[in-house]
Amino acid sequence: MWKGLDEAAQKTWNDKACQDEADSAPPPAKSQKGAADASPSPTAAPEASPATPKWSQAEVNAMTVPRLKAALTELGCETSGLKAVLKARLVEKLGL
Repeated sequence: MWKGLDEAAQKTWNDKACQDEADSAPPPAKSQKGAADASPSPTAAPEASPATPKWSQAEVNAMTVPRLKAALTELGCETSGLKAVLKARLVEKLGL
């Protein structure tokens, strides 16, 4: 049935799956220690903001299928599909 869908219909379902995976991710665990431990340590590396892409368009274009799948896994997205679908999914997730 999947193969019978056109590319636009597959993209719609892939996008929905990616969003569902992101929505169903468990919340971060809360510390059982006191409020004093709630602040981040000064040596902790700052995390990239969600709006900041980790990879550029050129880097995404140069990625192999295993690397695309690893990047999508890291972002909590579905990793099935052809290389073009994986690239499109990653580009959309990164907002490039």
